[in-house]
Amino acid sequence: MDNDRPVYVLGAGGHAKVVVSTLVAAGASVKAVLDDDPARTGGEILGVPITGPLSDLPSAGNIRAIIAVGNNHTRQKIAERFPNAELITAIHPRAIIDPSAKI
Repeated sequence: MDNDRPVYVLGAGGHAKVVVSTLVAAGASVKAVLDDDPARTGGEILGVPITGPLSDLPSAGNIRAIIAVGNNHTRQKIAERFPNAELITAIHPRAIIDPSAKI
């Protein structure tokens, strides 16, 4: 994982806590968590601020993001909203992955 560029986490539900924890364990810099629920703005997940709606994801530059939503359909819809973002995966550094697995 390219740890020199910050990552935006899209979604602030229960899955986001696991994603933020995994990114931090992997040495990534998590810039912010974004969520369309205005009640979550101003909160935080493991010290990372929830700064606003998904539309606040910067559109310029080399943006990295990860979608922290468990529902496959919703995750696909979010991915379609941000065709220019580099969507990444997060693998915990202590995870054991079978050599035949494709990620």
